[in-house]
Amino acid sequence: MNILLVNPSQRIVYDKMKAPLQMHMGLAYVAAMVEKDNSVEIIDIDADRVTPEEFEKRLKDRKYEIAGFTVTTPTLSSSMELARRVKRVLPGCLTVFGGIHPTIRPLETLAFDSVDIVVVGEGETTFREIVDTVRCKGDLAGVSGIAFKVENEPKETTPRKLIEDLDSLSFPARHLFSSKSYTYPDSLYANASPIMTSRGCP
Repeated sequence: MNILLVNPSQRIVYDKMKAPLQMHMGLAYVAAMVEKDNSVEIIDIDADRVTPEEFEKRLKDRKYEIAGFTVTTPTLSSSMELARRVKRVLPGCLTVFGGIHPTIRPLETLAFDSVDIVVVGEGETTFREIVDTVRCKGDLAGVSGIAFKVENEPKETTPRKLIEDLDSLSFPARHLFSSKSYTYPDSLYANASPIMTSRGCP
């Protein structure tokens, strides 16, 4: 399947300040879980300097079947705008919202017309199961940790347990990020990428 993962613009969060360009590790881990059996691309709106027009051109050229967005509360509006463009250009493309905002407000997020599926909690295993289920034309009700629509009515599945063995995850797919300008506030070097050794806020 052709899959697109999107890190929406952070500009609205930082206003006139320059938004820091940091590789999104969540997307990197999610991508790693599905890239073996699918064609996966990542668009980082700010780092790749993608305009709305360029975004739509990519949609037309690649004809994605699933588009996943990482969403925080401050980036909800920019994510929604991109999802609306996906639905306008590719009406049959499934849109999946994951991240902290959809996790806390799953049904509220699902209420938007341009959102088809919401991932609640950790996304790696859940997203892989979504992709596998869609490919096999199976029933999404069997995927734990999501909310989705059935004839425009919201449905929630059973909660998914946290991943106990983080070493079972594939290494993050850093190679799918095209930008070479990623950095980190505390880095001694201009180009840098974070390493995650645990989960949760220290």
